[in-house]
Amino acid sequence: MAIKFMLSAAVGLPIATLTLRHLMALPFGPHFDALCPGYKGTDLTGIVSIDNFLCKIVNIFTHAINDPLGNIISWLVLGLATSVLAIWAVEGSRAKSNALLGAVALWGMAANVFSVSVIIFAPWIPMYYFCYGDDNSNIADYSIKSARATAILIAILAGFVIPSMAMLLAGEPFSHTQTVVVTLWQFAPLVVAPIYLFSTSTFAGMEKPMESRINYQTQQKRRVADQKSAVETVHLVLGVMNAICYYVMLFRAGGRGFLNVETFVDLWTLYRDKLTAMSIEQTGIISASHLFLVDLIICWAGCAFWSLLESGFGGLLVLVVGSIFTGPGGGVSLYAAYRENYVQNKDRLVVKSE
Repeated sequence: MAIKFMLSAAVGLPIATLTLRHLMALPFGPHFDALCPGYKGTDLTGIVSIDNFLCKIVNIFTHAINDPLGNIISWLVLGLATSVLAIWAVEGSRAKSNALLGAVALWGMAANVFSVSVIIFAPWIPMYYFCYGDDNSNIADYSIKSARATAILIAILAGFVIPSMAMLLAGEPFSHTQTVVVTLWQFAPLVVAPIYLFSTSTFAGMEKPMESRINYQTQQKRRVADQKSAVETVHLVLGVMNAICYYVMLFRAGGRGFLNVETFVDLWTLYRDKLTAMSIEQTGIISASHLFLVDLIICWAGCAFWSLLESGFGGLLVLVVGSIFTGPGGGVSLYAAYRENYVQNKDRLVVKSE
């Protein structure tokens, strides 16, 4: 059994379990149990069990999004989730991937239900090492068609980034429009996978064929270089988008007086002993914003843990420094691009004769 699989499971399962238990124990739980379904206009389907579930999920999102601090955190969380979803799609499309690792729609929907922080620690990282093992030096295992990488980028932008921006920008607070958009966003991962699965062939048809006069060894090295470049493009584009979002959010946070340690410590501790006799709305806003803050930090920590297992302290340093200058999502995307230079390094490729 792979050492990294056992290590990732030993570390990830307790963290994921504790995180999930913490999120489920937040103060808004009893209120939502009493008010759902139908709270804030979330009786959308007429089916009690479905509306009850959507009521809780949608109200968590709307209460966070409609809070000034929670909205800033929401942008950063969704930026990080975009980077993570791209990593899941790329790693699930490589030559050695299996059907479960490649089920991006499943991973995405699970992240929406249980939080991305829980899913990345357990089961995604352990499943990744169960599939790939400890050694990431075999270039053939990490082969991915350039067309698939391009299709993934388009799918992420069209199926996740645009819906996420629509959710964060559309409608008046707690309006019917906002409720519908947030509800539809919950199913965005179901859209991403079909887009890149069905568009891969289209992008493959647009690729320039390899010149026949080039010898076989050169062809294979060029193929690896093209694949590496395509995957790097995915991560770098998302890294730049995350960086822009990060600096806009820093500007907004500074303008509203949020750029201080006390603000985030208070939110992390749920304003312990500072607020008493809170209304249902206040409890919902603070709890939802706290949930998104926890999700942001724990998910980023999961990505950092993966970078350490994959690339050692050098990879972890890239992710940490990248996150300082480009935000949590930007740092994760920059690390993913950095890692690609190793797993698909054409200079390490050993080509056997035809």
